[in-house]
Amino acid sequence: PREAVDRLRLARAEAAAYGSRSVRVFSADTAEGVSRERAFADAVSGLTSVGEGFPPLALENHGTLFDSPSEIDRFLHAVPGLRTTLDAGNYRLRGHDPVPAIRLLAPAIVNVHLKDFDDRGPTALGEGDHDVCGTVLALRDAGYDGPWTIELEMPENADALVRRSIAFLRATVGSGER
Repeated sequence: PREAVDRLRLARAEAAAYGSRSVRVFSADTAEGVSRERAFADAVSGLTSVGEGFPPLALENHGTLFDSPSEIDRFLHAVPGLRTTLDAGNYRLRGHDPVPAIRLLAPAIVNVHLKDFDDRGPTALGEGDHDVCGTVLALRDAGYDGPWTIELEMPENADALVRRSIAFLRATVGSGER
């Protein structure tokens, strides 16, 4: 819709004024009665009409329409100038290993979201069930030098988890060891 395109153009202008490196956009869920191909075509049309510019739009793998690395890659190739916000935890939650996603999407990654979980919920990075170390090293090996976001799903002890997560990132990114 025209209103969404106008909002994205405004968001891009505001992001540029603040010196942002990108404007994150979410992949969508398909509406009932709309085929995936129709939803894909509509999304391509909408984002293409926003146009290329700085900062670039960065599609996050969040939602059901574009949740696999291959679907994100297909969409990136369909929309000129589109980049991606890689959410490693979202890939894991949807059954995809983020390491091959990093290899496939590396040139287009402008933001990274990291999270870790165990059977009780959110944990500090490196303390849960996800191979966050492998993900971080794959990003480093791919030459990623953009921002990292530690995502926590609002645990009570968030401050302590963030401190441990930062220590994990510093040790992992700087060391090259698992």
